[in-house]
Formats: sequence, C-alpha cells, structure tokens
Amino acid sequence: MTAIRGAAAITGAASGIGRALAIELARRGCDLALADRDEAGLKALATEIGQGPDKARKVSLHRVDVSEPGDIAQFAREATAAHPALGIVVHNADVALMGTFEEIDQAQMDWLFDINFWGVVHGTRAFLPHLKTMSEAHIVNLSSIFGIIAPPGQSAYAAAKFAVRGFSESVRHELAAAGST
Repeated sequence: MTAIRGAAAITGAASGIGRALAIELARRGCDLALADRDEAGLKALATEIGQGPDKARKVSLHRVDVSEPGDIAQFAREATAAHPALGIVVHNADVALMGTFEEIDQAQMDWLFDINFWGVVHGTRAFLPHLKTMSEAHIVNLSSIFGIIAPPGQSAYAAAKFAVRGFSESVRHELAAAGST
C-alpha cells in the first residue's frame, strides 16, 4: 500500500465511488475535504473514517451542489484553507438519465450537463490556481465507459462523459505545454 501525503478534495463523496475513494485515501494517510449535497451521508462517512484505523485523518465536510459555480468556488476556498497541503481534486459527482434523445427534454439535458460536465469545468477552474502552487498535484475527472462508447438510451449521459474526457485531455496537454504537469 502506497502512503499518500497531503489532502484530497472529493465531490460526490457521500456514496458510491466517492465514498469508496474517501475511505481508501484516508486508509493511505490522506486528509480529506469531502463534498456532496447529502449532508447526512457526509456525516456518516466522516464518522466511519473517524472510528476506523484512519481516525487521525483531518476531514472537513462541505455541502456542495456542483451544478452551482458559486458552491464550487466556495468549496475550493474552504477546502484549501482547511487543508493547505491539498494536492488532489477528484471530480466524481454525477447523475444519470435513462431514455432516448427524444424522451429527454432540454431541461433534463441541461440539469445533467450542469452536474456531469460543468461541475468538472467549474471545479477545475476553482482549484487550479491552488494546485499550481503545489510541487505535485493531481486533478482526477471521472468519466465512465460512456465517455468512450455511446449506447442507445444514454445520449445525455454519454455526451457529458465524452465532453469530460475531451476537456480533461485538452487541459492536460495545456498544462504539460506550460510545464505544469
């Protein structure tokens, strides 16, 4: 097991992949800034981390709606203030819609994109200035297999995940060209 120093910020941390990542990062020695709309889920996770062998970890909890740029900017400010050594940001929060393109209306498509794509963009923009001050930093933008393939009934989800993948690859190349990778 590789130890991880510093701190990580994770969106969508109250359940699923985000929760599992938080537990594993804490187990490896990482302090955590955990974000989600589900405050009860965040508190339960913090209690679990605090009662396990990882109880020495510093954990801050943040109610964040990633579809709101102001929430994300506030999360970045609070997380980096609470964890000055924060060097990992994991954009994990997402939602899904089932249905063909004709079944999903524009408001539903906008809702999904606001969370699954714009949440990643706004989070990257909010955390990047701090991350660039660190000697080593990582932005992890989670997509899914639907960022590579696009099955029927997943037009909104696949489009957002393709967008996350394209955005991530482009920003990676930009940062590498600027010597920031």
